[in-house]
Amino acid sequence: MNNVTALTSGALSKTAFDFEVSHEGELIAYIVAEVLIAVFALFSNLFVLIAIIKFKNLQTSTYWLLASLSVADISVAVLGIPSAIVLRIDKAAVDRATCLVVVSFVIFLTQVSIWSLLLIAVDRFVAIHYHLRYRAIVTSFRVKAGIVGAWLGGAFIGFVPQIGWTTPYNNEDVHGHKIISSEVERCAFEQVTSMEYMVYFNFFGCVLLPLAAMFVLYFMIFRSAKQQLRKIYADVIKLRRRSKLIQKEFRAARSLFTVIGVFALCWLPLHILNCITLFCPECRRPNWLIDLAILLSHANSLVNPIIYAFRLREMKVAFQKLLRSFSNRAKSAF
Repeated sequence: MNNVTALTSGALSKTAFDFEVSHEGELIAYIVAEVLIAVFALFSNLFVLIAIIKFKNLQTSTYWLLASLSVADISVAVLGIPSAIVLRIDKAAVDRATCLVVVSFVIFLTQVSIWSLLLIAVDRFVAIHYHLRYRAIVTSFRVKAGIVGAWLGGAFIGFVPQIGWTTPYNNEDVHGHKIISSEVERCAFEQVTSMEYMVYFNFFGCVLLPLAAMFVLYFMIFRSAKQQLRKIYADVIKLRRRSKLIQKEFRAARSLFTVIGVFALCWLPLHILNCITLFCPECRRPNWLIDLAILLSHANSLVNPIIYAFRLREMKVAFQKLLRSFSNRAKSAF
């Protein structure tokens, strides 16, 4: 009997040890991935900002909107990801208020990105659909107002949970009164924010609707560009210059549409997991799957500069000039 007990306890301790090792391995892999994403996102987006500030041909409404997007991505790299790592490393219970601030900040930056992408879609729509009136419609003042509005709107949506739309009561005091615990086991959306807020208000209202509007705008952009190109080709010699301008705008629109598609791919998995939490509370969601969805959402901050470098010709040329400049300075220093 004692032998059986010893074997059983030994097997249980081995299982617990294996689980701990597996958990530690997942944690290390998660942290390494987060650090790599943060470093590459920081430097690649700084590169975008330097290029826009340095080269006058990039100081257009579209690129200023891309600069706003890069600032949001840099904020994720500098503040969002390090906060997520610190909260994940700390094995003790996490302070609810601290976790709520981090979660609200992430939602805030996500919304800034979405509004910036929507503004870019509107900008491209005007450039194609109202080509001759573009400069009159898209003024410097309106672009600046749009950028400020994107950040203020993102702040409002992101910090709504701070004014009360949080998780429901999850504990009781000695008198049986419902209370909200001051600590959470793991800093995650469902621990500190209402899933109704995350799914109905944030996902359906503030993510899906703007994304749907962007897809409609880009559909209209592509259709309008093709129609204009057909008309122009009917009188090639007379309107050759305008044809080149339309083709240039069309290529830019295709590249920026790629940015939106990648944004959707990076963020939808995390929102889908939130939907599962709300509509199927008994469904099991492995921690590694949650970590993967979080990493994918953070990775969106580094993919945009890569898309710019390969798809936007003006930005590609600017990157090449900057790299040559840095290389020459490094050589002269040695």
